[in-house]
Amino acid sequence: MEGYLNTTHELLSALGINHSSFCRFVSWALCEHLATSLVHDPQLPNSWLSDPEGLKNFRDYLRHTTQRHWSVHDLNALFDRVRSGRATHFREPVPYAEYLKLLWQVPFECAKCKRKPPEVQLHVDHIVPASKGGKSTRANLRFLCAKHNLRKSNKREEGEPWLDLQ
Repeated sequence: MEGYLNTTHELLSALGINHSSFCRFVSWALCEHLATSLVHDPQLPNSWLSDPEGLKNFRDYLRHTTQRHWSVHDLNALFDRVRSGRATHFREPVPYAEYLKLLWQVPFECAKCKRKPPEVQLHVDHIVPASKGGKSTRANLRFLCAKHNLRKSNKREEGEPWLDLQ
């Protein structure tokens, strides 16, 4: 295992990739993969998602299938992601007050490439897509140019790992 880790570290260095940022990305990707697997797991009944005992049943199922005890934080985060992933979402209109907050609090430029109108057309983007349960509130809104917004589509973007695995 040590040789593998040394080789990985050397390859990352040769490619100019920071080792800790790579590990953070892999951790985030694995969190997303676990959540997606649970969303599509046919063994998890939808009835658990609205049942008062649903979280307990989910915890027991997760412990059984993964052979590990999950922290309250991680259990709640996974349960919320499964519930959100299985729900039908409708895009809420963005309230006028939220548009104003966005205009006052965020530079009028693409959050990715920093280009501004008239060079690019800006779109209002939901950071967590509305189709994945994202709200139409200022905290979940940003400006993206048409190119970056259309490329992102309704995918979640890389972020910090959100399971603490304690």
